[in-house]
Amino acid sequence: MVEFKPRPTIVGDLWFGTDQGLYHITNFGLNVIQISNIQSSDAIAIGKGTIAYGNLYAFNSIGGVEALRLSSNQGKTWEVISDANHGFGSAGANALAASWETSGMVFVGTNGRGVFWGTP
Repeated sequence: MVEFKPRPTIVGDLWFGTDQGLYHITNFGLNVIQISNIQSSDAIAIGKGTIAYGNLYAFNSIGGVEALRLSSNQGKTWEVISDANHGFGSAGANALAASWETSGMVFVGTNGRGVFWGTP
């Protein structure tokens, strides 16, 4: 499954994840950048962060470890924000959204176990 997420306030800015990695498209497709170290990426969300661009959230795999991660620098570095002891089931089926009103707030639909949300 391919997940596409546009950056709402930047025209021509799009993120998409596949089973081959995470990609960032800018300038209406003239620039396509594969984000390094991401082996696969499922759900993606973009929301308010501490920098002007915002936070990027994704269920992705780095080094063979699938987790919900946060990047506050457009995918250059990633921080695991999920709890390894309490997984979300199949990450590819989870819904993911982020708030544009509250910095750091992310929502995860959990395949029938409700919606989890959290802030830093």
